[in-house]
Amino acid sequence: MTRSSSSCQVMLTKNPDFQRGLVNGARAGRSGLSAWEIIDGKTLDCVEISVARVFERGQAYLVLSQARSLEDLRVMDFNPRVVRADPDVLFFYGKWRKE
Repeated sequence: MTRSSSSCQVMLTKNPDFQRGLVNGARAGRSGLSAWEIIDGKTLDCVEISVARVFERGQAYLVLSQARSLEDLRVMDFNPRVVRADPDVLFFYGKWRKE
């Protein structure tokens, strides 16, 4: 098995292995057929994402915020109904703005 010089990054949408940190929202690098390499907490140079199957409040923001800029972001299957914020978060920021 050889390693390819090209690589891509994948964001998980399930929790396949909680003990190893492979959880919903974690990002992993994939190079050829080599093993997963966890790279949590970093932005991506190029993001192409489908938000059609977003099911939780804040999930769309999490995915969209991974792009460094709008030029680096491609959104497919956009559905504005799936982009939702938690009411408690909206309340917090509304109160914070007033103060």
